[in-house]
Amino acid sequence: MGWEYGIQCIADDSRSKEQQAKQLMEQLRQAFTTLDLGDMVIEQVEDGLVITDPSHTEWPHMAQIQVEQADLAIESIAEGEVYIYCLFHRHDAPVRRIIDTIQQIISTEDQWIEL
Repeated sequence: MGWEYGIQCIADDSRSKEQQAKQLMEQLRQAFTTLDLGDMVIEQVEDGLVITDPSHTEWPHMAQIQVEQADLAIESIAEGEVYIYCLFHRHDAPVRRIIDTIQQIISTEDQWIEL
């Protein structure tokens, strides 16, 4: 169980949705490293980021943020379209800081979708 969100990528004349997702993931990675997340560890994986809290032994896997392709249509994301999937296993102060950071980085409110 957790909280699931999506970030819709919006193509423009200068970059595709795939390029936007890749650039946004890099922005998020850089921004998260500046947050006070205590003992949490941010690990870059092939398709995104995994945030773990080694001090939380029952459930160290705290969040994952990754680029995905929609299998089915989701809200305003069409089937087959690239988007960024965010899954948060906890909803405490560090997670709130991560969510706030994501919302500050994305350019428009309509990019943030509750799944």
